[in-house]
Amino acid sequence: MGNVAQSLHNIVPHTHHHGLSEFQKRKLLYEFHTFYDVNKDGCLEWRDFEQAREKICKMSGWEPGSEKFDKTKNLFVDIWRKLQDCADENCDNKISADEWVKMWASYIKHHSDPGEVAKVPDWVEEYVEYKFNLFDRTADGIIDIEEFEYVLGYFGISPPAAKSAFIIISQNMERRIDLPYYKQLVAEYYRSDDPGALGTFINGKLDFCDGLEDAQIRNDKNHRDNQQQHSHSQQQQQKQKNQEQKHAATPTSNG
Repeated sequence: MGNVAQSLHNIVPHTHHHGLSEFQKRKLLYEFHTFYDVNKDGCLEWRDFEQAREKICKMSGWEPGSEKFDKTKNLFVDIWRKLQDCADENCDNKISADEWVKMWASYIKHHSDPGEVAKVPDWVEEYVEYKFNLFDRTADGIIDIEEFEYVLGYFGISPPAAKSAFIIISQNMERRIDLPYYKQLVAEYYRSDDPGALGTFINGKLDFCDGLEDAQIRNDKNHRDNQQQHSHSQQQQQKQKNQEQKHAATPTSNG
């Protein structure tokens, strides 16, 4: 995995948006669109959480009125309110993709000390524990490969991709995926700028690098164009200044 990690790290351009690299931004938006924006309208609202809760309860066989059904509903209400407090900048009861990225950029910026690398927002802590329990279908405290594949399948992740991702995060099936390790992987997913970090694969996507080289080429071209425009503008200003000085130094016919 070390060689793969190094090769991935070398090809990923570090173009920054809100203080995040293009790679970090892609990870965040992938999760936003895959796991949160359930109705695929480009923003998060309470109805996304409501639909997600209904989908998960149905998948798990939790009937309305059951303890787990009610507990899930209360949890999702709490998570949504906390997420609103963190991300809904314009208070429109919606969270746009840009607000989502800004929220994470701000959080990472203000929690960058070495002792805080594993920290995530409070609402994420709640969601992570819930998601772990969702994966852990047999409630034995460990996520196995079949459970991982089954749950990710409900979010549109293909079985081969889920299996490959699990093999990576479990370090070739040698590391047990318990709650502490799962939390570590999730924190790494949100915070790391290393494409080879194990947490990169926690959501079943194997490649966030596709198209990044093209994006970097476009960014470099835009940067060069901006520099050329700036240089041309400076030349024009200097030319105009020289002409004004020349006219000022030229004697008039009345002189």
